[in-house]
Amino acid sequence: MLKLFFDKDEYWTQLTGIYLSIKQEKNVLTLMELAYTKELLTSHDELLSFTRTYLYLDMPCMAADLIGAEFKKTAHKKRTRKQ
Repeated sequence: MLKLFFDKDEYWTQLTGIYLSIKQEKNVLTLMELAYTKELLTSHDELLSFTRTYLYLDMPCMAADLIGAEFKKTAHKKRTRKQ
């Protein structure tokens, strides 16, 4: 399904939920990384869940990098709106 409809975030969310239910956290992280790369994770809750997945898998540096990247995006958007 993801190959055919890669831009449908609900499919990514459903597959992530399936992997979570069967305790395959590394697959969850892989899906979230792909979704983030494709800019499908856009809501605050989705980004927070992604960050928490990094923390759960004992990857605090990756979580910090994600937070930093999102702060930069937000700051850039705010600067461009003011101009």
